Amino acid sequence: MAPSAHAGEDEMKRTAIDSNTINGTWTVLLAVVVAALIGGGCTSSPCEEGTFSGSGTLYVAASCGSDSGDGSKESPLATIGAAIKNASAGDKIRVAAGTYEEALSLTSAVALLGEGSGKTVIKPSTGAIAIQAVKANLTVSGIGIVGGGPVGILVQDGEFDATDVLIEDVRRTKTPEGKLIGGHGIQVSNTAKATMRDIGVVGCSGAGVLAASVGNVSIVAPFFQEDPASSARAGGKAGIVAPFFDEAGSKKIAGNRLGGIAIVAPFFSPNPGKTDDPKGIVAPFFHSGGVNVSGNYSFGVALFGASAKIEASAITDTIHPTSTDFADGVVVAGGGANTEVAIAKSTVVSGNQRAGMLIAAGEKTDAKVGIDGDISLNAVGGVWAHGSSTAVAVGDSARLHANRVAGLVAVNKAHAVIGAATIDRTVRRQYGLTLGDASNIGDAVGFFEGATGSLKNTKLVENGRAGIVIDNPGKAKSGAVDVVATGVEVTGGGYGIVVNKGSGDVEALKDKTAVSVGGKVGTAFKTDAAFDVRHSPCDPKDGKADCKPPAPST
Repeated sequence: MAPSAHAGEDEMKRTAIDSNTINGTWTVLLAVVVAALIGGGCTSSPCEEGTFSGSGTLYVAASCGSDSGDGSKESPLATIGAAIKNASAGDKIRVAAGTYEEALSLTSAVALLGEGSGKTVIKPSTGAIAIQAVKANLTVSGIGIVGGGPVGILVQDGEFDATDVLIEDVRRTKTPEGKLIGGHGIQVSNTAKATMRDIGVVGCSGAGVLAASVGNVSIVAPFFQEDPASSARAGGKAGIVAPFFDEAGSKKIAGNRLGGIAIVAPFFSPNPGKTDDPKGIVAPFFHSGGVNVSGNYSFGVALFGASAKIEASAITDTIHPTSTDFADGVVVAGGGANTEVAIAKSTVVSGNQRAGMLIAAGEKTDAKVGIDGDISLNAVGGVWAHGSSTAVAVGDSARLHANRVAGLVAVNKAHAVIGAATIDRTVRRQYGLTLGDASNIGDAVGFFEGATGSLKNTKLVENGRAGIVIDNPGKAKSGAVDVVATGVEVTGGGYGIVVNKGSGDVEALKDKTAVSVGGKVGTAFKTDAAFDVRHSPCDPKDGKADCKPPAPST
């Protein structure tokens, strides 16, 4: 049969269709190959256009980059070190997800921006510092660090800004002389400011965070915010959005062997030779917002000559390094300059193996501490206040709950003012300075060794032994009233208020007790020549030269 007039046209159509099909197939295959070649990080967020793209940005991707590249989005570098080498001051280095076995040193201000602390991870070799910045500002975001030492991140003479950073298992290292040093997760020194948001430091052999001679230190959680307006959650007052610690999601400063957070003033000393600093830093200020400090050794937060505001935070479960060592939630160690510390209503200090708070001013400096939070379930007292330069004010919203031995004790001429707080269910515990010299102590409030103070409308409820114990009053000033108690409610316990004189006739003491008592007392007012009291963990009779833990060394 003769070919159709349309046969050639049909053949051309089939040829065109086959050609398009083949071209389409090659197009798909080519896209797959290209995707495979540039995958594994090179198309992820650090290599996409965004806030930090454009001039002044270098890109790094371990999976597909090359140090012979130009650091562009299309040709990323393979190592962070190469990017730092090619960066200028003010540049941003975007680092793709991956593991980077590097130790980084910076001498100019750059920003290291990863994809997240669980995705972009730096693993330095043993004894190497992961990130070190000297005389340069450092910004770090979205980066994790595992191992290395003697410090995870070290910043000297430069400001530090960190967001979404997780540091784990930094080890102490030996000097050539054989001395162990460091082990700190983050160490910042000699600068005006260090700001940390959403950070975690876990399982380091030194301190979690050590800030020495830093003017302002801030550590806040991502959900933390100050509410300058009226807040329903703050009872109609300007306040803080309360923390929510999600065990699966929130970062912690936890399990560090030489303490959780240490803020150290310049020239810190109980008896300083000078109280000024060439940089103008006199007393550093520390702000904690929504931070979870848990299970560290020796202390949770230690303020060595520093002022602080601690709000919406949990400082819990501090551990004894040894059975006779320190294990305090918050330590306020005056020295270097006068200090003021506020424990806000939304903060919990709980479950620490020694004191919840240990406060001791320096010989020439004042320490003023306000407590509005919850101090509870601590093994050797809720609050211990020491020294004539120490003043503690317990606010109406505070609760000192179920601490062992005592709720609050003022000793050695310290001054304590307690408002309409609740101090309840203090647990009796055998507590003595030496073995065989132990007594079952369980008092809400104690004033010993010339301490002074007042209680107004305070509620002392179901404490194990006594509501208030005042030992040997009248020592602070001749003829002065040591303790004034008005509107106090004492319910439960063995005694309401006990005034203890070391010797003398009980009847004669009634006119000389130097104690003014008013308000409702649910159990007996007692003057006793032999009521058993105990000194604090800081008493020199217990064999310790200093009741405060030592400041970690830089």
